[in-house]
Amino acid sequence: MKIGFTLDALKSMTGKERVVYELVKFLSSGHEITIITFKNKVNDDILKEFEKLGVRFFFLIYPGAIKGRLMYLTSYKEKISNLKLDVINAHGLILSNAASLSSIPTVKTYHAHVISKEEFFSNPLRWFDYYLEESFSIYFSKMVISISNYAKNQLKTMYGRDSIVIPNGVDIKLFKPNKILREEFRNKFRFSEDEIVIGYVARFVPQKNHLLLLKIARRLPRNVRIIFVGEGKLEEKYRYLVYKLGMKRKIIFLKKLTNKDLAAFYNGIDIYAHPSFWESFGLPLLEAQSSGKPTIAFDKTAMREVILNNKTGFLVKNDKEFEEYLSFLINNEKIRRIFGRNASEFSKNFDWNKICKKYEKVFKRVVGIG
Repeated sequence: MKIGFTLDALKSMTGKERVVYELVKFLSSGHEITIITFKNKVNDDILKEFEKLGVRFFFLIYPGAIKGRLMYLTSYKEKISNLKLDVINAHGLILSNAASLSSIPTVKTYHAHVISKEEFFSNPLRWFDYYLEESFSIYFSKMVISISNYAKNQLKTMYGRDSIVIPNGVDIKLFKPNKILREEFRNKFRFSEDEIVIGYVARFVPQKNHLLLLKIARRLPRNVRIIFVGEGKLEEKYRYLVYKLGMKRKIIFLKKLTNKDLAAFYNGIDIYAHPSFWESFGLPLLEAQSSGKPTIAFDKTAMREVILNNKTGFLVKNDKEFEEYLSFLINNEKIRRIFGRNASEFSKNFDWNKICKKYEKVFKRVVGIG
């Protein structure tokens, strides 16, 4: 098949870009792949990673504000139709709309809207526009895939559209327990064997709730260290707070890591703590578990779908429980080992090879093959 994927940006290897990358990595060996994206929304390093997979690109120019996007919609639709693809898997917003309105059968992947009340009320018109704009691709696509049951229920409530659930996956060959990687990582940061290292991978934005871990950190034993991995608008604020509170030794900030470095990071830590308020899926939770680490998160949104409570980690109700169960894991090495083994086994259900085969089956169904 000739398969197209739409992405409004190729700026990082997280979220939608990560999902498309893994799908393309699997499908490119048996199909012709075209990535449809905006030329002025591309990071060269990320572009090179996709180019290694042997895909071709079709670039368009980002139109700017919503009025401009609506004006360009007809033009994009026609240009995408001329690509003569068999099927398009639409991710994102603008180009998803154009693809769904084109002559090419389109399968929309719905990643869900996850925003706080504060974000909504700070600019409700923006989010209302966002809701309306995404409706094109939801209503006009041949099929819709939701990445979690949370996303599926939200889609039905907000748009009245049914969908099938195909979760995001994890590369179990990359993210797996590895003693050598663990030793290398801990030696790099000079962690002693008696130090307990907690990790968190997330953008520095309000939704990700780094502040909870910063508050808890002051009450944790001296041998506990915390590593934040990510970038974002609140990074400098949190760095300054750590400095003011005298916790520069306890808390380490790392920028975005390559997949190889992420694998070493997950192996090097002892506990993965994810205090985010909401997640439409929660890929780092899965990567950490695949690497054999116990996890802790709130019992909300899709996070409850990627943790087996009391088996691979803990799902908690509030801040107090988060701190209590985190302390429990810190003080119980045996439980960390048991949960870690369970987590590594559980994550095999999300092996990208299995997930990609499900996508391929949907594409064939839409095209009328098999």
